[in-house]
Amino acid sequence: MTFDDCMSQGTAYMEANADRAFSYFQQALTLQPNNVEAFSMVNILEPYVRPISGSCADYTTCMNLGYTATNQKDYQTALVNFKRALAFDLGNEYALAAIRNVSRYIQEAAQAQ
Repeated sequence: MTFDDCMSQGTAYMEANADRAFSYFQQALTLQPNNVEAFSMVNILEPYVRPISGSCADYTTCMNLGYTATNQKDYQTALVNFKRALAFDLGNEYALAAIRNVSRYIQEAAQAQ
């Protein structure tokens, strides 16, 4: 499958089968490791398909930890906390936006190296 095929299939399965969509986006990311959209989708879907390691008390605490880490440019820590927040409230628009933003920051930093 091509990158575009994987992205298309991942998008098609978003509503019906998160595991399958996650798999397609992972495959797309393997084909184009620096693609921000594929990286973001993998991160967004992860809380739907597997437990996120570590813990925090609740959605708000996780989001605040994520924002603090983002302000410190510790994007990996921020990403984990935003995914934890999303696990508390699947579909939350603020957690989704934070994951997308931090995913973009991580990919931009990787491309600058």
